[in-house]
This record gives sequence, structure tokens and C-alpha cells, in this order.
Amino acid sequence: MEHDTASADALNETTGRNSPIGSWSASVVFGDKTAEVRLTFEADGTVRLATPVSTGEGTWTRSDEDDARFGYRVKEVFDDKPGLPGSVDIEQDAVLSGPAFTSSGTSVIRSVSGTLLASVTADVSARREGGGA
Repeated sequence: MEHDTASADALNETTGRNSPIGSWSASVVFGDKTAEVRLTFEADGTVRLATPVSTGEGTWTRSDEDDARFGYRVKEVFDDKPGLPGSVDIEQDAVLSGPAFTSSGTSVIRSVSGTLLASVTADVSARREGGGA
């Protein structure tokens, strides 16, 4: 019976008006820098991140019953190129409003060897790809 409940929850999230499930184009502002990313939220709680120089995967969870608030965590790993960090541990709290969401949280930046380089506040503004709500 538990499996049936999980399937029903996934269906509700997929069809829910305030569901983050789907692909999003986002701008991330941290310090004096801005990066463009693509985020994809799946019904199974997986979130993926992609940029021209990195990829990432993590999880997302709803924070309230109407799906307007959710959180996500992603480990972003960069291509092995000079001037790029090794990885970033991203933790964000988000508020969804129709075809857009904003989020804010902390990003912990590490070198290729894992040494802590910085911890910064990052703010995200995202729009659903395809414009659907």
C-alpha cells in the first residue's frame, strides 16, 4: 500500500499547480558575480544542475503542503579547467510563484583537492522553461 501512496504523491506533484517539477532557466547571483544555470526537478525528489562548465545532482523536498515552498541541495562539480573550483555544495530555500521561483541560501566552494575556498550567499531567480505554470 505504501507504494500506491508514493505513486499518488508523485502524480499530485507532477500535476500540482505549484510544483517545481520540470526544467528551469535560472540566474544565480553570488557576491559580484552572476551565473546562468539550468535546473531540472524530478517527481522522485532528484534535482539536476547544468552549466557550460559544470554538472550537479542532489535532492529537493517540499516545505509546505501547497508546494509553494521547497528546499534543494546540489553538489555541483566543475570541469577540470584552470581557474575553476572543484565543487560547490549548494543549499537553497525556495518560494514558487507560478512560472517562476526565487531562492536563497549558502554555497560552499571547494578546490579540486577539497580545500574550503569560500562560503557565500547565493540568490537564484528562475523561470520555468516553456513558460508553463
